[in-house]
Amino acid sequence: MKKILPFFIFFILFTTFFNCSKSADNKLKKDKDFVRDWKVLRYPYSNAVLSLFGNNEFKYSETGHTSELYSEGLWSMKNDTLILNSLRPNECLYIDDFSLNEKETFESMKTTLKNCNPKPNSKFFTEFNNSKFIVKTDSLIYLNLNSDYKRQYGNYKIY
Repeated sequence: MKKILPFFIFFILFTTFFNCSKSADNKLKKDKDFVRDWKVLRYPYSNAVLSLFGNNEFKYSETGHTSELYSEGLWSMKNDTLILNSLRPNECLYIDDFSLNEKETFESMKTTLKNCNPKPNSKFFTEFNNSKFIVKTDSLIYLNLNSDYKRQYGNYKIY
């Protein structure tokens, strides 16, 4: 029994160390694959990219046949969930709701600054406000999308 006990303790410590280092390697691999440019398919005629950077900043850009949208801000992770929060620019722009939860007409659209009138043909600011995405191996699944839109058209494709 005295000979088995040290072997058993060694086995437990070795297994624990091996599993911890393996988890750390998987996390590093996941972070390396995760921090990159993600293609976003939101509308049929748009071209969008969500860029995640290692310093926890992000940039989003989208062009369509008649518009140009952008955002930048900070991202964080909680378990397998990516959370984006935009930093509002200090210029007068219309705000695009990424989640499509607000009914938008030009008369009702919010602006980045109070009581301002954006210049014609200016960019739109896409606002991410605690926007959540589940991280899969090769895609992101957006969680805050308008349920009516999601039911009719499906979720955005982000890969």
